[in-house]
Amino acid sequence: MVDTFIDIGELLYTDMQAFYQQMLAHKNEPEKAMTLLQEWFVGRLSTKVNSEKLQLVQQACERIDEGSGVKTIKEVYTGMGISKSTLERHFLEVVGITPKMYSRIVRFNKVYNILQHGQYNTWQEVIYNFNFYDQAHFIKDFKKFFNRTPSEVHKSRVNSNELLGSVGD
Repeated sequence: MVDTFIDIGELLYTDMQAFYQQMLAHKNEPEKAMTLLQEWFVGRLSTKVNSEKLQLVQQACERIDEGSGVKTIKEVYTGMGISKSTLERHFLEVVGITPKMYSRIVRFNKVYNILQHGQYNTWQEVIYNFNFYDQAHFIKDFKKFFNRTPSEVHKSRVNSNELLGSVGD
């Protein structure tokens, strides 16, 4: 397997294949991709699952959401009085991804919304409030999620506001 590339689609569960294709189709539309992702999570939570597992995962999701994805997974599972392995096992079964990945998605969704709406003063404020190691890590991770840099999102928001402002003139 050394120096062999495998399409991630081949590794995904069969029920995830269609979702994977939808996400690929919207890779240049972060807003649409995030909406699809949220709808997929809701759909996964509404499938038939042991109610105890479902409640546990919903509680973990609420804790992650309340913390805007900034809480560590250790804070989540210790606060719930369960082990890391139990949380991960139930989360994978119910949602299809790890709690850590869910937390990253929540965090980046919040960051993206803040950038889109200009609800920040400096990059350092965003980096600090969302516990990024430094600006380089923030930009690198942001680009992985959205295929755009934070500056590009900021510029598109500024350009949209200027365009809308000139319509009213």
